Amino acid sequence: TGKTVAIIGGGAAGLTTAWKLVRKGHDVTVFEADERMGGKMEQVIPRTRLPGQTLAKELKRIEDMGVVFKTNTKISAEKFAELRADFDAVVVATGGHIGRVFPWPGHERLVKGIEFLKAVNKGQNPKVGKRVIVIGCGNSGMDAAVGAYQMGAEQVTCIDVQRPAADAIEIAHVENLGGKIVWPVLTQEITAEGIITKNGELIEADTVIINVGEMPDLDFLPKDIITERGYLKPNSDYQIAEGVYTAGDTVKPGRLVDAIGAAGQAALAVDTYLTGNTYESEVKTKIDGN
Repeated sequence: TGKTVAIIGGGAAGLTTAWKLVRKGHDVTVFEADERMGGKMEQVIPRTRLPGQTLAKELKRIEDMGVVFKTNTKISAEKFAELRADFDAVVVATGGHIGRVFPWPGHERLVKGIEFLKAVNKGQNPKVGKRVIVIGCGNSGMDAAVGAYQMGAEQVTCIDVQRPAADAIEIAHVENLGGKIVWPVLTQEITAEGIITKNGELIEADTVIINVGEMPDLDFLPKDIITERGYLKPNSDYQIAEGVYTAGDTVKPGRLVDAIGAAGQAALAVDTYLTGNTYESEVKTKIDGN
């Protein structure tokens, strides 16, 4: 088509958008801040759940279609302005990579789960104590618990304020390693001895890892398009500014499959923008019995 698209972020949303748009005939370049493409699939998800060779095969398939990968490219406000000037459309798909932390007394002692898992995947062997508490019992919390055992922890206790949201198979994996799942537990304070609950109970730990979600890093964008909660709010066609689109964890936290689904729709919106057509959301119909 002769149209060019810059995609900021090489994770699930960015790669899905790239795959869809290159198949439409557009020239697509993906800019990734990390040294490797893949986003959380490469940096955070344990190799036991997503083998490296599987991801590498998919990345090669996308690249062989003609998508250009540019790694080690951190986007600044100036670089973002350049991309808008140089490309016909820009897609912001940076995901969520800033770990959330509650302002409890002693919160500075906490280890952010996303940073811990990134260190594990990079082979940096982050140190943990013999007793580890993981705050947050979603799938990422279970990943952190498994990672803690891999790094030498002898006892891992996973706590949450509500029923654990992790898949049963992930919880079972942690429990098979000797981990404990405890809820409801409300944290009051983080100390050198562990955590103190709202009930005044001390749960002893040498290391406390927190996994309660991540926020997107959107410092390169104009402040007026970022919500008070720190996310982007696109209109009905995934656009946040003229020729600028977004999808995935920049809009709201979700699973990889959610990011992939939204990115597919964002790619359709970008294509209609580039070709001068009107965007209409694809409606998925359910076939009886399937």
